[in-house]
Amino acid sequence: MKTRALSLLTILFPMLLSAQPSQPEILNFGDALQTVRGHLSRYPEKRVSPGDTYLLLYADGRAATATVRAGLAGEEAAGRDLLARVFPLEPSGYVVVAASPLLPRIIAYSFTAGFGRPANGNPLLELLRADLKARLDYAVESGQAAAVGETLPRRDRPEQWPATGD
Repeated sequence: MKTRALSLLTILFPMLLSAQPSQPEILNFGDALQTVRGHLSRYPEKRVSPGDTYLLLYADGRAATATVRAGLAGEEAAGRDLLARVFPLEPSGYVVVAASPLLPRIIAYSFTAGFGRPANGNPLLELLRADLKARLDYAVESGQAAAVGETLPRRDRPEQWPATGD
């Protein structure tokens, strides 16, 4: 019996050492929406409202839309290859929230310009997709994915230098 257990351990141990860490779970919709609302707390004229349609960006090139429902609910089928959610702002602008806990929560935002349509040829969409895929690949390859269980500082609010108004 001990021999079998030892043989099994001898076989499995090298496999465990060589295994690539997998990507951690994606941020759920509620966390993404709270991140946006936290960022917008300094800008009361900007908002995301129930009924707004937001964009889901996927690693494989797909882009889908979903609807913000009341509270912290979203109508979406996220999937593990989700890179980011793009929330439109009222009356103008957008906020891009990363889906992975390996990345800063807010990737991009504008209070004056729209994100544009998710059709082929949207340069911002293609830039975001390429950048987020490269960052996630690096995080997984460098072992950062294994450290996600550790407490990380929250990155709800992006830092801006110089501060607005200076």
